[in-house]
Amino acid sequence: GIAACLNNLALIARDEGRLDVALEHSRNCVTRFRALDARPSLASALANLGCLAIEAGDPREGMAPLEEARSLYEILEDPVGVAKCNHDLGEAMVRLGKLDSARSLLVDSLRQRVL
Repeated sequence: GIAACLNNLALIARDEGRLDVALEHSRNCVTRFRALDARPSLASALANLGCLAIEAGDPREGMAPLEEARSLYEILEDPVGVAKCNHDLGEAMVRLGKLDSARSLLVDSLRQRVL
């Protein structure tokens, strides 16, 4: 549908280096998936939005969607999704200079991927 198309357009724009366009498409994608109450797709779209914000140089903006995505992945009992979110949150913490928090999140991510 439209939401999935917006997500793909966001990824294309990212690959083209147009992060502002990618963020706009990604936000619209999240809005549409939220309206559809499509939890697995919403979790993925939120994670993508968070990663795009980090990549665009705004790790603080990226944290809220990643935390929401992680919560949805926990509800969905998707340990790989949780681990990926912890990894991306760890990256945000590194960029914010919060190394102890980053280390904890990254160790959790590794632990979850092994289990």
